[in-house]
Amino acid sequence: MATNLARRTRLARLSENLAMLGRYATAARLSNLALNEWEYRRGQTVLRSLPPTLTVDVTNACQLACPLCATGRGDVDRPTRTMPLARFEDLLRQAHERAFQVHLYSWGEPTLVPNLADYVAAVRRRRLGCVFSTNLSRPLKDRKIRDLVAAGPDRIVVSIDGITPETHAQYRVGSDLAVVRDNLARFRSAREARRAAHPMLVWQMLAFRAQSARDRHGGKAASCVGLRPLRARNPEPAFRRHGRVRHTARSMVRDGPELPPRRPGGREGQHPGFVFLAVARGGRRAGR
Repeated sequence: MATNLARRTRLARLSENLAMLGRYATAARLSNLALNEWEYRRGQTVLRSLPPTLTVDVTNACQLACPLCATGRGDVDRPTRTMPLARFEDLLRQAHERAFQVHLYSWGEPTLVPNLADYVAAVRRRRLGCVFSTNLSRPLKDRKIRDLVAAGPDRIVVSIDGITPETHAQYRVGSDLAVVRDNLARFRSAREARRAAHPMLVWQMLAFRAQSARDRHGGKAASCVGLRPLRARNPEPAFRRHGRVRHTARSMVRDGPELPPRRPGGREGQHPGFVFLAVARGGRRAGR
């Protein structure tokens, strides 16, 4: 069952990336992706393929204290650093022929990098797709927002975990929803000023007990945070609860018909889920 769930999750992620692959496909990238998928299905432990997606934490710093995040909890016992741009460009040089996209985030908050637009621009110069995820919880200067939009990321994923400040802050500890909404509105304005279709702005919501049905499923919820009303996709598995965060996760994570049920006596289920709302240029529904 766990193997089937992992395969379904992988297929869902591949289908989500079809548009990105369509924009940046080359013969070498398609061949590498096919080989990578074949090696995955065969359970190969020594790979000839390279990762189709390059995930780079350009910084390991974050200003929030999210309780299920290793960075937010302070569990990462290494100094905070930003990857030098020259080193990042060297990674792109090594990977760009077979990777088709780059994610500029993992456990850090990328907008803390003063020259983040330079990293985005470096990705685009290599004709790679570019995505970064952000909590948007610190006031950003207009110039930084304009520079980021001009650099050309394909998607910006914004973490908003409720349509009221109280609900949102239950998990995004230290975040001010008013600041998030203001930043998001200015990103949309900067994109519209350029008459550009990108970046696509994606609202990502983790599913927690404190959220209401209106939080989770939307319509009017989207307009409350600066997005047009859109239909939310079914949640997908995100990460396992384990170790030091298990008790916290069990107290926060919401079970329901739209989430995979816990398996009594088995391994921890994959919770919480993600709910996505996306808006393209002009507020059109952007699909997955």
